[in-house]
Amino acid sequence: MPSNFSVQRHNGSFIAAAERRVLIAIAKRLPGFVTPDLLTGFGVFGALVVLTGYSLGNIEIWYLWLANLGIVIHWLGDSLDGTVARVRGVERPKFGFFLDQTVDLIGNLLIAIGIGLSPWVRLDVALLMLTAYHMLAVYVLVYSLVQGEFKIDVAGFGPTEMRIGIVVLNLAIMTIGAPTFVAAGLSFTWCDVLLLVIFLGLIALFIFELISKARKIVE
Repeated sequence: MPSNFSVQRHNGSFIAAAERRVLIAIAKRLPGFVTPDLLTGFGVFGALVVLTGYSLGNIEIWYLWLANLGIVIHWLGDSLDGTVARVRGVERPKFGFFLDQTVDLIGNLLIAIGIGLSPWVRLDVALLMLTAYHMLAVYVLVYSLVQGEFKIDVAGFGPTEMRIGIVVLNLAIMTIGAPTFVAAGLSFTWCDVLLLVIFLGLIALFIFELISKARKIVE
């Protein structure tokens, strides 16, 4: 890559505009010792909190509140690191892009494992979801290199919408529960069924985006 590497960042998700205003307001009020790198680490810590909360859910359902707290921490760390760098004018385009994308893989894996270790979602289902999500993430990265624009969202959905979905799932579990049932000799919950449907939707979206964008690039 050239030394002046730069990718234009674009987030067209449903709540992007409101989220951007909130993040900038927070970034402007953070003390100087809260650096982008510190926030990146804070995001990974949040993912560990999520994993811990889901794992402890095997003891008591209310530990899902700890998982929700971890999601909020992960969002703050993952979203604020780049915002703080831009607000303070200390961007490192190559290193920042590299660090952000690779650390995201760690955070996503920790969260998926946590969900799969809970009593409400099968580990194989959680990892299938992670696979589909990362397929879209890799597609976004490849397309950004081709077009020079890093488009965070796909069809209006970005990482923040995914986090909101996880929190809503947790609240639903705490409200109505998630009893198991047996199908084909395997135990499932409605959470498993929902995530499998979303998995198929993400795969379909990946195929649609791949074909439509490939046609545009060829043209």
